[in-house]
Amino acid sequence: MSEERLRAYVGQISASVNHLPTEPDAALMDGALAAAAGAIALERHAGRIERIPMPGGVVDLQHGKDLTGFPTLIGTGGVFAQGGHAGAILAAVQRWNAETQALTPRAPDLLVDRGYLLFAAGLLKGVADDLAIRLLKRTLTPAEPTS
Repeated sequence: MSEERLRAYVGQISASVNHLPTEPDAALMDGALAAAAGAIALERHAGRIERIPMPGGVVDLQHGKDLTGFPTLIGTGGVFAQGGHAGAILAAVQRWNAETQALTPRAPDLLVDRGYLLFAAGLLKGVADDLAIRLLKRTLTPAEPTS
């Protein structure tokens, strides 16, 4: 995809957030944008290790949250629920973050919020926990495997 086409496509999807790609190159661009956005968001929420040289040796100092043990990575939004490539996008997010010093999940199960209800479960947490869990069990599905 040329830079000119890319700029035009980004302008198009920025102006119409309900847009669904109809051309193969547009679907690939949607996936690439989603993977980049997901990787950046995950890295922003995760902590990182800073290596500090000290007289007695190097000390690792953790800043922020250690998410390495988190068991699940959830994709939510149109590109995941409607795009048909959620597994590949989430796997790309995971690969991207594995190459950084961010303390992101190392081997999470990849799930998709097919019903756009993750936000609702968050609102219900603490008020109606069992309802929130039932809602998540209905809307979260495993991302299709990548080849």
